[in-house]
This record gives sequence, C-alpha cells and structure tokens, in this order.
Amino acid sequence: MGSEFDFTLGQYVENSSKLGIIVDFDGTLSPLARTPELAFLPPDSKKVLERLSNLTDVHVVVISGRELQDLREKACIYFIFLMALF
Repeated sequence: MGSEFDFTLGQYVENSSKLGIIVDFDGTLSPLARTPELAFLPPDSKKVLERLSNLTDVHVVVISGRELQDLREKACIYFIFLMALF
C-alpha cells in the first residue's frame, strides 16, 4: 500500500509537467491553535512539503495573514515560496 502522499497527490505529480501547490498555513498546514503563537507545522506536513519542493517543476507556495518573519519561523522549509501580510 502506498503512502497517503502517493494516494492523494501522486497522480497529479506523475501526470503533470508543472505543478503549483498553494496552501494556507493556519488551519490547513497547521492545526487550528488557541492563539497564533501556539500554531506549528506538524512533522508529517513538513515532510510532504519538503518532498514536493524537491521535485522538478513543482512549486509550493504557503500563504498566510501572518507577518512574513513569523511565517518563516513557523514554516521553516527551504525552496518553498512564502506569501504573507508583510
């Protein structure tokens, strides 16, 4: 049996020459938290983003209403694009 990644995203990655993935941080990548400071990127989500970002012609964008520096600290992954409030 394949991984959840292969089951949900594998067909798109295999059948595309270029793929863009845009995902929100709070409540999507990170579980909803009582306060913004408590939000975190779960290890499994980080692994999937890292795997996607290492694929040729796959571009990952994490968007957020957070300040850019805060998003950088929370989403600490190289080779992904971050779009934040400022």
